Amino acid sequence: MQLDEMVSEVLKGNISILDTMFEEEIKSLFKYIHLLNLEDSYVSKLFESLKNNYPSLVFLLVYDREIYKDFCISILNKDFSLLFENNFLSDFIGSSEWSLEFIKNNISILVEFNSDIIYFTLRYAFAAKNSDILSFLVNNDNLKVRGLAMVEIADNYYWEFNKIYQDILSFIKFSTSDGKECLVDEFYVSRVAYLIVENNLGIEKYQLLKRFIFDNYSCNSLAKLLDMGMNTIESGYDYGRYPELLNEDTTEFFLTSKEYKFVLYKKKRKYIDKDVWDYFDRKIRYFSKVDEAIISHIFLCGLGDRFLEYVDKYLEKSTGCKLISVIGRRGSTTRAFRVGDYVVKCSLAKWNISEVPESLYLFAKCYEKDYVKGRMGRVVGALEVQKYYAKPVEVYEERLINKFREALKDEGYIIKDNVIGDNGTHNLYRLDNYMEADCDNPEILPKWFKKNPVVWVDLDLVYKIK
Repeated sequence: MQLDEMVSEVLKGNISILDTMFEEEIKSLFKYIHLLNLEDSYVSKLFESLKNNYPSLVFLLVYDREIYKDFCISILNKDFSLLFENNFLSDFIGSSEWSLEFIKNNISILVEFNSDIIYFTLRYAFAAKNSDILSFLVNNDNLKVRGLAMVEIADNYYWEFNKIYQDILSFIKFSTSDGKECLVDEFYVSRVAYLIVENNLGIEKYQLLKRFIFDNYSCNSLAKLLDMGMNTIESGYDYGRYPELLNEDTTEFFLTSKEYKFVLYKKKRKYIDKDVWDYFDRKIRYFSKVDEAIISHIFLCGLGDRFLEYVDKYLEKSTGCKLISVIGRRGSTTRAFRVGDYVVKCSLAKWNISEVPESLYLFAKCYEKDYVKGRMGRVVGALEVQKYYAKPVEVYEERLINKFREALKDEGYIIKDNVIGDNGTHNLYRLDNYMEADCDNPEILPKWFKKNPVVWVDLDLVYKIK
């Protein structure tokens, strides 16, 4: 049946044809009917015949008619995702008075659900010249809303930026109506500073914002943005968008950089204070020589300073060995460093960590865990600290390996990895004593484990048994 024929049947009241269609087909049909701009009487009949069986789809027919406001709000309160399907927001925002009221009343929830709400609402505000909605966004007490609006305007409506943000610092650090002191997150402020340069909005305003960033945040991402722009986390060695601005304050950028310290260390030595550079060089030189690529990546993910912090912390905690050495690659994505009695592992990625149990005697205890996720939710950088284990289980020890896997299965987990993984690295190690197991009461552990305590050290590719 052709689209026109289906429309005709539905308008005649023959809604049984919908039972033979997929949901996406029905959506397309309803959107098409909506474009016909039917008389109220037709819409009323369709609404009454369809609202019970197809409520979320009927919403597409009536969202821009004030008379159905209560129905539409009840549908959206059950499922915000309807707004974000197939760019529907651009049709919805401003289609009725209630649509704007709904956005304003729910902006704090909507922005957490999908930050695209700011892009679409601003696009409407500028196109419709709706100063009320614009003011609502730029002066919002929700710091994420305010920060995203500032970045969006600096990026896509930059010709309006200086008119709106004449006193820019008053929009970043402000008091709410109830007297609460607020500060917009550095993530947004550094991007605004970069966009001021990128879109030629005034070097004086950039200098003002840069000094504010240095003075009000413990660390920042401005150096990375000035060198690389806003589009990638990959190595910045071959970039150089605004070197003259980086060279002005390189030492301060280096000391306060959230993720770009290692790149500045490699690229900008002559611009960094010698004592500052030498101190950092002494701390990082060994690790960099072993694996510069992974150290660079860990810093670009924002974990570099924490890595050095863990090295110092666990070397001091060690009661036996006080040396630092390389253990080698741990699988295809991880480099492990022995730090005294411990191991600090740096990972380029993790394939699956979401199902790893927080605590289980069969896994090596993690004293520290830091994971950075990319846009798609995958882990793109990680640090883990575990005890150093010197006695690996070999593949010929089948009986012990089988005991381990059976116990793991009894606990409801499987591991989709080998006892000896990529690069010949071991994943299963003996403990010196079962009392070291990650367990509140080791005395209740199985007899086989007490006799041959072993733990899996690679917290990846672990899955719950469905």
